[in-house]
Amino acid sequence: METIEIPRFLLDYFDSMTIRTPLTSIQGYADVLLKEIAGPLTDDQRRYLEIIKHNAEQLNKHFSLVIHNQHYIAWEQYTFPGQYSVREIISDFEDVVSHFPPMKVTVEISDDSLPAWVDERHLHNAFGSIAEFASQVYDNDRGSEIVLKIFDKSGFITFAVEINKRENLSKNDLSYYESFLFIAQRVTELHNGNFALKNETPEKLSITLVFPNIPKLPSR
Repeated sequence: METIEIPRFLLDYFDSMTIRTPLTSIQGYADVLLKEIAGPLTDDQRRYLEIIKHNAEQLNKHFSLVIHNQHYIAWEQYTFPGQYSVREIISDFEDVVSHFPPMKVTVEISDDSLPAWVDERHLHNAFGSIAEFASQVYDNDRGSEIVLKIFDKSGFITFAVEINKRENLSKNDLSYYESFLFIAQRVTELHNGNFALKNETPEKLSITLVFPNIPKLPSR
């Protein structure tokens, strides 16, 4: 995956009140008007306000995503792997996902006796990336369950995450939301592992992170 770094002055501008505050205000005022606090709306007025609110939300979300990813590029250049039990990792994953209600986690473990050799900080950030992605694509009507499968095979530990996705999720939508997985992809790269996102069925997505489960020196 090619990494593109944004100049610092431009990154600071994106993260400043110059852009973020007006966008937040637009979202807030559009929401107030849509609730008809200022008076009743015509169908056309409601449609236009919904477009304004949606576009402001998407733009604000995009800026947040760019800023978050760029900060990660700037300071997460090294890995310092250690041994962590699968139970510790599961607990961390569940804790991260709990910040995105109402999603819940179901865990399947093939063998929890072997510790994982990973950088805990990086893995935590990868889980946050996955949870953010899941919060955007999951299907409310069919439940917001995330299934986490962990198994160790031939010196590699695999984290397979299954998500029930919205049926009306277009290819363009999915392409946009994939950018939320940047950190998860970056973490697997830093561990010399592999990352994959697949459309398993029209209703289900799977995200797979595979790490070499052997000690290695910190990487640059």
